[in-house]
Amino acid sequence: MQNKLTETQQLIDRPATSTQHILLADPRFVFRQGLRGFFSKEFGNAFFEEATTATSFEIALAARSYDFVVINQALLLELADVPEGISIVLASQPNKEILLAAHARHSRAYLNENPSEELLRFVVHLKAGRFWVDAAFFDWLIGLLAERSDSLSPMQAEFLTPRQQEIAVLLNQGRSYSEIANQLTISVETVKRHAADIRERIRRHKQQNRFQANLHQKCTPQ
Repeated sequence: MQNKLTETQQLIDRPATSTQHILLADPRFVFRQGLRGFFSKEFGNAFFEEATTATSFEIALAARSYDFVVINQALLLELADVPEGISIVLASQPNKEILLAAHARHSRAYLNENPSEELLRFVVHLKAGRFWVDAAFFDWLIGLLAERSDSLSPMQAEFLTPRQQEIAVLLNQGRSYSEIANQLTISVETVKRHAADIRERIRRHKQQNRFQANLHQKCTPQ
């Protein structure tokens, strides 16, 4: 238990006590209200600006600095870039270009548009430099990380080794250990070892509410 607590403490900062300036950029009123409620409860002393279009977002961003920017991906599709280091991007469906832009600009997280309060709480207290991807996008992310692309290299190195990327994709396709071993020309024991490594990474992420159990189940011994 102490080790689990230590791992989590290494990822998060203590809650801020000063006024937090927060920009909520989402065209839907109910989502902005929900986010207002969360941040007000989390920080107590919070100052909000709201934007409903790409234009109003750019105006608000130019007017002052913010501690957090929560923005719907739909608006980012109309913008040139993602604010540096302070953004939480919400998406109904994952988008490769936006994900890479968010990662490159050191955003805090790339989340499903309906994140739980528990996940939001974890994300807003992440230490600088951490990048969180919602569990809902994990299967898509594993497939994305298997692509051969220079633009994906920074994220690939962060999440899985090249061999783990290959094996994770094949496991997601329902291949057995022996089939993967034959395709990759490696031993079944090597496949099992890589699957165990992937399973261990996912176990740690699950403890921190990051990834779903889907791939974890596919990596269990056969």
